[in-house]
Amino acid sequence: MIALSVLLSAFTYFTANRNKIIAMLMVSAPFLLSGIFFLISSKEVK
Repeated sequence: MIALSVLLSAFTYFTANRNKIIAMLMVSAPFLLSGIFFLISSKEVK
């Protein structure tokens, strides 16, 4: 999953022309949110 997200981010970075920052934010936002939710859920288990 992580490897695929890195490949997708790299593909988006190289194919986006002028709006690279916006494209990278759109690709990385779901992974960032899932990581935050994972950290929140792991703290509640303890």
